[in-house]
Amino acid sequence: SAVVWVLTASMWLDHSWAKEPPDTTAEWVSFVISTTEGKKEIQTRPHQLLVCLASPPVEWALTKSKPSYIKNWNYLLPRQHRQFRPKSAYRRTKPSLDQWIIIELNSEISLKNALKEIRKDSSVLNAEPNYQVMLAQQRPDERIPNDFYFDRSWGLNNTGQFEGTEDADIDLPEAWSLGVGSRDVRVAIIDTGIDFFHPDIKENLWINLKEIPGNGLDDDDNGYIDDVHGFDFVSDDGDPFDDQGHGTHVAGIVGAVANNRRGTAGICQEVSLIAIKSFGVSGSADVATVVKSMRYAIDHGTDIINASWGVDIRSELMRTAVEEAAEADVLFVAAGGNRQSEK
Repeated sequence: SAVVWVLTASMWLDHSWAKEPPDTTAEWVSFVISTTEGKKEIQTRPHQLLVCLASPPVEWALTKSKPSYIKNWNYLLPRQHRQFRPKSAYRRTKPSLDQWIIIELNSEISLKNALKEIRKDSSVLNAEPNYQVMLAQQRPDERIPNDFYFDRSWGLNNTGQFEGTEDADIDLPEAWSLGVGSRDVRVAIIDTGIDFFHPDIKENLWINLKEIPGNGLDDDDNGYIDDVHGFDFVSDDGDPFDDQGHGTHVAGIVGAVANNRRGTAGICQEVSLIAIKSFGVSGSADVATVVKSMRYAIDHGTDIINASWGVDIRSELMRTAVEEAAEADVLFVAAGGNRQSEK
């Protein structure tokens, strides 16, 4: 049966929320949130809220009486994308991604007051700003030099070549004695994209065999046009080519081709790397974009999601996406320690 989200009249009769106009031009704005450790300032999209409803919405019938501070709303996941679930043996009892919507706010209301108003409605389970997500990059003085010789990758196989502690590594050659990987294993690189032409990566790129490259059609009817190697959620097209470098770097660590007399070797000598672009040149994204990327990975048979990024605050939407990944038997691997902390 159709579920209609009905907001209480008090949400638009009281105009006290219009007292704190936000910056209408900034891509990101500061937002102060209370945590167990005190108040914390984080970055978020200036005019967006992410809202989880008690049931998946079908339509908003209050066209004429819609709260004036709400400019527009839409599903987090468009209908066609929500219906495409080839790996859908799992069924959630908790709120799912299908129940989340994105609300665009008019410029006269602050995020703080919009959250206060929206949370008054009994059909709203969760509401939060669209937080900023940042790539997990090392400090400039700690970056690994652009040198692709495997014998210098002491973290993979440490023989004391740099006067370090011998065998202080991940024992990769020992692991390779058990197996070097398989192209049947799909790893989604949710990052800045991947350089398709990199000689050490191109052979390990995932190929969507049901999609015809460059014809401008959604051949496999999954809601994404020309997603041959993955999808670009920054530009909303099927060309997730890396224009920043971080994603290609990460993809190489995971799955650089071995025994080709060039470059280095990835942890998986054979693997299928799905290129999912969520971050642009700036190295930042928002939670909504990252979660859409995670759902794409889940729906396309991913075994592992590589998340070399993080968000400075707990997001219920992100939590829901990670839980759905786990229920679909997808391993979610997150970065840690890049800021000399546990986060």
